[in-house]
Amino acid sequence: MRVVFEKLTNPLKNEPQIVVKATERNSDVERMIQKIETLMIESPKIIPVKTTDRIIMVKLEDLVLVEVMGEKLTFFVKDIQIESNGHLNKLLEQINNQEFVQVSRHAIINLNHLEALEASFGGTLVAKLSGGRKTTVSRKYVREIESRLGI
Repeated sequence: MRVVFEKLTNPLKNEPQIVVKATERNSDVERMIQKIETLMIESPKIIPVKTTDRIIMVKLEDLVLVEVMGEKLTFFVKDIQIESNGHLNKLLEQINNQEFVQVSRHAIINLNHLEALEASFGGTLVAKLSGGRKTTVSRKYVREIESRLGI
């Protein structure tokens, strides 16, 4: 893959354009287009987490792990845990950040807090995170996390 910059002489609008050129539109091209589109959407740096008695503003850089049990979300933020109600998929959409990846039906992690991945039984992995936290990476999500890590 090559990245090239070209100066536009007669731009239609005063905004940059991105053109993806390939011999065919395959899954690699689709993945590249999706990543470019995701990067173009500004992701929040802080998300509000509603608890039973207040709303806590959580910095995404401090968020290590989010686990779900039923409709109860548990946010692991540095040294504290925050409990809230909600759904993991809606939270992932709200975060909209390439640094967060779903690792099972029950958890998402912040890749900036990932310290190691270790093999486990049945083709799963164990993600070791900062603060001594651990979570299982289901077989279904192993390829996605490897792709995000560039392996």
